[in-house]
Amino acid sequence: VADAVAEVAAADAKPEVADIASDPCTTKLAQFTKLKDSALTCKEFYECHKLATASANCTDCQLHHSGLQADTQNLIDFTPEWKKSGCAKACGSTCADTLSNVGVCASGKCETKSLTCKELDTAATTALAAGAKCTADADCAFKVSNTLACGCPTFVNVKTMGPGKPLFLYMTMLVKAYKAKLCTKDVTCECPDPQTAKCVAGVCIAQ
Repeated sequence: VADAVAEVAAADAKPEVADIASDPCTTKLAQFTKLKDSALTCKEFYECHKLATASANCTDCQLHHSGLQADTQNLIDFTPEWKKSGCAKACGSTCADTLSNVGVCASGKCETKSLTCKELDTAATTALAAGAKCTADADCAFKVSNTLACGCPTFVNVKTMGPGKPLFLYMTMLVKAYKAKLCTKDVTCECPDPQTAKCVAGVCIAQ
């Protein structure tokens, strides 16, 4: 009797399993959603600078995700597989303007927003202040402009602002948005060009 009951239960379960297997896009959508939600989490203001797919059914649209989350790269890697499977469709509406917009960490989540030129300047000032923190003179070896517009050279900590570092990539995003919004024009700045800097009271100071 027990065997008979088991056979009936197994037979009843087959259609449900078959239904799930016949709809791989449902499984992929769950994977995509989990990755996207995780990739959008952030703690610091400079984390949201990496572009990744915005929506499962909108593979050509992008948003700024956290550049410090491994899941952001997993999401980027997952997108071609999702598109190749035939699950994803083209955007039904216009994509967000990611060139002149930037990533903002708000309440623990990355949001893609349009900031004013003044707000972009403020964001850059915050980033440069964070990048200028140091513990030794040797830290102050990375030269950057002290504003997004016509700034003068200044030094920041190569450990935080060097190529490939979060703050550097965050600043790169701000510069692109600044130019895209036509906040400034290319001009030649006339100001001192310091060659070295020292760590004074925990901050890089150009010499």
